[in-house]
Amino acid sequence: AEFYRVTGKSTQLLGVNSDLVMPKSGFLSESFENDFSNAINNNVIDEFSTDAGEPKGSSGIPILNQLKRHELVNTSIFVVRYFGGSKLGIPGLINAYGLSSLDCLKKSQVIPWIKTDIFEIISNYESFGLVEKIINLYQGKILEKDFKENITLQVEIIQKSSIKFKQEFIEFRYVKINQINLN
Repeated sequence: AEFYRVTGKSTQLLGVNSDLVMPKSGFLSESFENDFSNAINNNVIDEFSTDAGEPKGSSGIPILNQLKRHELVNTSIFVVRYFGGSKLGIPGLINAYGLSSLDCLKKSQVIPWIKTDIFEIISNYESFGLVEKIINLYQGKILEKDFKENITLQVEIIQKSSIKFKQEFIEFRYVKINQINLN
């Protein structure tokens, strides 16, 4: 049996190594995060598929087409095919890869991707109860809390509510709010 990486190169002598490298926490630079969010804000979708040694157009494209039909982004499907001795031909391969990826999608839980903004909120202790109430009203998610002389929070808010959320704090004398991820 011969195995291939996403790049299309053989791993016959290497074993199977993943092409996906997950960065360690804190590894991503600020510029990478900005590049990533800018690409999404500009509605750029970077598609990739590979036939990895199969006849051209017989495996990667049917898998990619399933992702498109299901309107999925930031998603990967990897299909490992074991050769059982019978040749499928190009139409058979297209069918096999398309159906196996469809089966995978049917058995998967799809989590909707919602654009969010991150805010830093600095509050005195007296105003904190009202700050929490506003965060809950906008279904915000507190990512970090720091209790010192003042309370500093990092809060994630659904992007379509960000402007109204920020306006809630205009009248607060002892609360500062700054958007961290300016898109």
